[in-house]
Amino acid sequence: GGGKKKAGRLDSIREPAVSVDTIHSSLGADFAAKALDNLQGIMDAHHHLVEKNREERVRLMEVIRRQQEAKERASREQGMLSPVATRRDSQGGGGGTVRSPK
Repeated sequence: GGGKKKAGRLDSIREPAVSVDTIHSSLGADFAAKALDNLQGIMDAHHHLVEKNREERVRLMEVIRRQQEAKERASREQGMLSPVATRRDSQGGGGGTVRSPK
């Protein structure tokens, strides 16, 4: 994948060509403060998205768990109706009609 490329980009961000002090002196503290505000806004938005994503994942897991339980319950009920067929299925034998050996 593109994992290596991303790591390289992060490295270049970690060591800026222009120091924060230079930015302060050349553009003024006002600009730096605005930049920090923007960054904070981006981080807040990112945090919000991460939280939303986590909530969505939890909701999906819940739906999947309910479906799984329903499936298990259905197969249990079917097992009560025809235990032989169910046992045969779980052993990997051919499902469907169960013929008694002669």
